[in-house]
This record gives sequence, C-alpha cells and structure tokens, in this order.
Amino acid sequence: MTPKQISLVQETWQKVKPIAPQAAEIFYNTLFEMDPSLKPLFKNDIVEQGNKLMTMLDTAVSLLNKPDKLIPAVQKLGERHAGYGVKTAHYDTVGAALLQTLATGLGDAFTAPVKKAWTAVYTTLATTMIDAANAVNNPGNSSTGREENMSNSNDIALLAQAALAQSGTACMMIDRDFLITYANAATMALLKENEA
Repeated sequence: MTPKQISLVQETWQKVKPIAPQAAEIFYNTLFEMDPSLKPLFKNDIVEQGNKLMTMLDTAVSLLNKPDKLIPAVQKLGERHAGYGVKTAHYDTVGAALLQTLATGLGDAFTAPVKKAWTAVYTTLATTMIDAANAVNNPGNSSTGREENMSNSNDIALLAQAALAQSGTACMMIDRDFLITYANAATMALLKENEA
C-alpha cells in the first residue's frame, strides 16, 4: 500500500460511511449471490453482522497509517475467522464482493485508481488474516499459548482504544482509584466546550 492508496481509501470511505447500512446490505447480498455456500457461516442476524462489518472497516481504514496498531488487531481477527470455518478461498470472494459494493456505493467516484487502492488495502488485510489463521491451524509454527494469551489482551485493548478514538461519542476510562486513564477526542472537545 502506498501513501496515495491509503489516502484514496480513506477519502472514499468517508463517502461510504453515510450509507453504511445500505452498503452492508449490498455487500452481503452480493457475497451470497457470488457464493451461496457462505451463508451458513453467518449464524447471527445479518443486520447486526453488517453493523460489525462496517465498524471493523471503519476502524481498519482509520488505522491504515498506524500499522503497529492495525496489524495485530487484524491478525486476531484472522485467528477468530479460522474458528468460524472461514477458508483461504473465501477471502477472494469477500474481496470481490467488497469491490462490487464499493463500485455500487461510490458510483462514478469508484475510479480505476480507487479500485486499485482498495484492492491493495484489502489484499494486505486479507493476507494478514490468512497468515494468522494458518498459524492457528498449524500450531507448531506459532508462539506458545501463554505468549498468545498475554498479547491477546493488549491487542484487544489496542483495537478497543482505536475504535473509541474514532467514535463521535464521548468516552473516558478511569482506573479503580478514579484516575482518568483514557479520554477520546470527543470527550476532550466536550470538556473544553464546557470548562468554566
């Protein structure tokens, strides 16, 4: 992924966000049309699944310039998807459905450079997920379980913090001594707006 491709993906994602529910519906309709055998992998309500997809994409797109935060979270996502029964070949179908969804949602804004940028980003993310899933399926090639569990907490915390940082909802975290350990940008703006 080049900086220009990252920029194109982030710019065009801003055009998709306002139509996120419709984009999710287009995505899953396209996915199941391309490969009906994938439908049983989605056991939850598809609208809820669509919300999760859009939130995950929003977080991933916002972290494209921060691979140190993005890659570990995407690796964990790949590991979880291995447990859901996702196979390597499924990633190609998902990528094609994503590109078709973007083409539909963006219309004329889905230019050849935009398609190339989204393809590069998706390929990077999918490859990372596949590698992580393969490590889970071939435990001899991965670190010990204790190391995995220790890093899992940190990865979840990083992903949660990244999602909160992008949220327009004010959120802050405090420790058991009531000391503020985290406040997102929305919280800081609210505090600044209301300071005496």
